[in-house]
Amino acid sequence: MHSLARESRDFSKGAEAHLNVYWVAHSMSKTYIEVGALIVALIVLLLLIVFIQNPIALIINSLIAIGILFLLNAIFGLGIPINIVTILVVAIGGIVGLLLIIILRLTRIAFV
Repeated sequence: MHSLARESRDFSKGAEAHLNVYWVAHSMSKTYIEVGALIVALIVLLLLIVFIQNPIALIINSLIAIGILFLLNAIFGLGIPINIVTILVVAIGGIVGLLLIIILRLTRIAFV
């Protein structure tokens, strides 16, 4: 009976240690997501500041990226669907948005 009590105590310590490890890993992944979101927000803010100072550059970048999107679909047959989401991502993101869409399409994550 004495060994049974010791085993149940050891089991509860193991379960507690497992929960502590899970909590630490969960909080670390949450921290990485928050840091990543902060970095993305700062990059978007920087791009907005640059393009607000020179709106002609934003318009030219968007038009060139939309033209390249249509050409890539026509010439190489990438099969990227032309819809409102695709056009908005390319219009707002410009060449960077176009590269994002191409990468997501080729990896079959989105725009399939």
